Amino acid sequence: MGQILGDTALAGITGSPPGAVYIHSLQLYADEVEVTNLHWQEFLFYIQRDSSVLYYHRQLPDTTVIRLRQADYYYAKDAVGDKIDEIAPVTSYQYHPEYLFYPVVGVSYEQAVEYCKWRSAVVTAFYNSNPKNEQKLKFTFRLPTEQEWETIAAAGLDKYKFPYGGATGATAKYKVNPKAAAYIARKISSPKPVAQVRQDLEQTEVHDLYFNLKRPLPYFLQFSTPAYVYSGFTQGYGLFHMIGNVAEMVAEKGVAKGGSWEDGLESSRITDRQLYTLPSEKVGFRCVCDIERLEE
Repeated sequence: MGQILGDTALAGITGSPPGAVYIHSLQLYADEVEVTNLHWQEFLFYIQRDSSVLYYHRQLPDTTVIRLRQADYYYAKDAVGDKIDEIAPVTSYQYHPEYLFYPVVGVSYEQAVEYCKWRSAVVTAFYNSNPKNEQKLKFTFRLPTEQEWETIAAAGLDKYKFPYGGATGATAKYKVNPKAAAYIARKISSPKPVAQVRQDLEQTEVHDLYFNLKRPLPYFLQFSTPAYVYSGFTQGYGLFHMIGNVAEMVAEKGVAKGGSWEDGLESSRITDRQLYTLPSEKVGFRCVCDIERLEE
């Protein structure tokens, strides 16, 4: 095994982890977004095929941490678009096709570690199977340490002067497209007629934080899940939702960082901790990645 590659060594390497951004100060890569339901489904698909039944069942997420409204259940449809009553609807957030690119939740620290091991093996094997890649590399995905996470979240700023990695208290003004009324009516926490939702969307200008944290919002923006991982704004390093959406596990077991869609701004500073013991609707994770050159 070679040494972990730094800036100089990486200069001649064409491989980089997919969906990741290089953090020069730490000499590692960080995921652009939180690990999603789609990523977890991919993980489950392959380990169901390649691992024991017991191991597979140990990696299943807790689907009870988020309960969707019945209006948001997904039904399979036939060629003419009618519901097929014989097929059970998809009722869980983690497997619902409209939530594929939302952060996975309901997973434990141990499950996140197993995902990192699996991803490391898959990406390493895939990269080295390409004959065009002359250098053999090892990709090691893992949870960031708490200190690494804070460095990434701060994006080069002083984390005490800029406790959220950017301007504190800044807000955005916008209106939601009324064409989304039917979709929103299915997703919001409290049921409302589509016509009312459409009218309220037309009439309401929203003044909102830049972070998906718990805050006063019009009813049509009050959802029962975290948000799409590519929504909102990126921070200084180009990463989404370092603050808010889901609190992110770090290597120190039981510690999550960044706050979540159910945490307030006052407890979601870069230096704050959100503690957890069990899988939760509020806690997910993103990976960082080290690269090593394999000796021939």
